[in-house]
Amino acid sequence: MELEEKIKTFITAQSALDFFEGSTAVVEGGAYSWRPLSSAGAEMQYKLCKEYVELAAQGRLTLEQKESPYLKTFDESYHVALGYLYQQDLVFVPTLEEVFGILKKEIDLQRFLIIQALAE
Repeated sequence: MELEEKIKTFITAQSALDFFEGSTAVVEGGAYSWRPLSSAGAEMQYKLCKEYVELAAQGRLTLEQKESPYLKTFDESYHVALGYLYQQDLVFVPTLEEVFGILKKEIDLQRFLIIQALAE
C-alpha cells in the first residue's frame, strides 16, 4: 500500500501529459504523450520502478510456487503497469488521475492473484 501511495504521488504530482495533435482522427478522445520528467521526477521514477519490479518478482515467485493458472494474467498486468511507470507509451485518457486509476486496477489485480494463490 505504501508503494501505491508513492505511485499516486509520482503520477499526479511529478508527471504531465501533452495532447498528441491529430490523434482524434485515429482514436476517439485522442491520445496523450508523457511530458519529460524533471530531474526529481526522473529520480522518483527510477526508485519506484526498482521497488515495483522487486515486489512484482516476489509476487510472481509466489504464483510459480503455487502453480497458479493465472501466471500469464499476472505477467500481462505487470507489463501494463510497468509501461505506465516508465511512461514509454501513449496514454488514451486525458487526466493523470485516470492514469493512476488504470495503474491502481492493475496493481489491485496483481495483489488479488497473489492472495488467491496463497489461499489455495
